[in-house]
Amino acid sequence: ESPKIGRRTAMANRFLMAFDSAGRLKTLQGTGGTQIVFAAPAKASDQSPSVASARQLLAAFDPATETLRSVEQWGDFRFRNADFEASAEKAHDSAREQSLVLSGHPVVWDRTTRAQADQIVLKGDSGAAEGIGHVQAVNYDPQKASALPTNVVADRMIADRNTQMVHYEGHVRAWRGTDVVE
Repeated sequence: ESPKIGRRTAMANRFLMAFDSAGRLKTLQGTGGTQIVFAAPAKASDQSPSVASARQLLAAFDPATETLRSVEQWGDFRFRNADFEASAEKAHDSAREQSLVLSGHPVVWDRTTRAQADQIVLKGDSGAAEGIGHVQAVNYDPQKASALPTNVVADRMIADRNTQMVHYEGHVRAWRGTDVVE
């Protein structure tokens, strides 16, 4: 449990643990359908938990401090919280950087936006997301269900959920209906 991140509970059909020579946990491998539930820190108890699932996971620990270093999940990775969802073939969660790196056809979406790229990095501490390589995004206007969506392709995208700002760069092309900007 971390004061910044909250409690993480890992579940799997089967776990395999590896220990160092002093008997301290080095890795925890889960197979046969895995799930990690991220409960919000006590100060943010009004937030619903986030859930990450995949066929397999590998958690790496620092045996000396018994702290979690990273978690990798692969095989039909899915992430869901109250605000958005994500899917990919593989996810790498770095405790130190507080980032989740999605690869293997990653897609993220919420009620107004859907984006995909070669790699998507979700930064937990800031609420930012970065799409790297072959970015494709579709933005919908929730106020006007009949309005045409805005489509964007670019080399890179940086989105900030807190400010609702999205920055695209590199070979950017955006269009809505017949209106096109390059």
